[in-house]
Amino acid sequence: MFRQDASVLEQIGNHSRIPKLLAYFNQGNKFYLAQELIQGHSLRQEIRDGKPLDEGYVTKLLKDVLSVLAWAHQHRTIHRNIEPAHLIRQTGSGDIFLIDFGRAKELSNSQIDNNGRRKTKVRLRPSGYTAPEQVKGKPCYASDLYSVGMVAIAALSEIHPRKLKIHPLTRQVQWANETISPALETFIKRLIEPNPKHRYPTAGDALKAFDRTMTGIRVAQDSQLPTHVAAGGRLLVDTIPA
Repeated sequence: MFRQDASVLEQIGNHSRIPKLLAYFNQGNKFYLAQELIQGHSLRQEIRDGKPLDEGYVTKLLKDVLSVLAWAHQHRTIHRNIEPAHLIRQTGSGDIFLIDFGRAKELSNSQIDNNGRRKTKVRLRPSGYTAPEQVKGKPCYASDLYSVGMVAIAALSEIHPRKLKIHPLTRQVQWANETISPALETFIKRLIEPNPKHRYPTAGDALKAFDRTMTGIRVAQDSQLPTHVAAGGRLLVDTIPA
């Protein structure tokens, strides 16, 4: 089981913005993983309480994270641990790396019991970024999308997601932002729907919808530009023959 799970991490590590799995082994009934070190800083340094960021930052962040996450979902892997601390901006390139997969954390904190079965010593702690169904122990691909949406909200808001109010009946996160495009706000709200069935099925589906959303925003912005008529020429008018 350890080899099977490690091979999955090895496959997803083939993406240019996921740390490569360099080696894995067991010694003294303990499992070990060696992964590529990414030089840079976590987005926890950029996304902070009291420092809201603009729409341009968030749209670039969503595009980058969903692109990497789509690769993981294609390889049947749920990250289960997405938050600013696990998004690394690489020094020099500025690329966003997705690190600290829940699968890797469980593997590297596991042992073999007397019956030869794997037991996990450390559980992933729920945070303000964790989807409701994941807290109940039922993560799915859409759980990652909830976390991505909460990261976007954290970037746009002045407070930590854990401090946001939850509607007592709908269980929806009480959040809105008048400074961003309505289409982008609608997209983010779908990511954080309480019911995972109401979100996008996978990151690949969310990425396609996001591209359509951004195209719509650009078209709407272009339509608001003034129309300029070139001077100095004949004005052509359609005529109807008598």
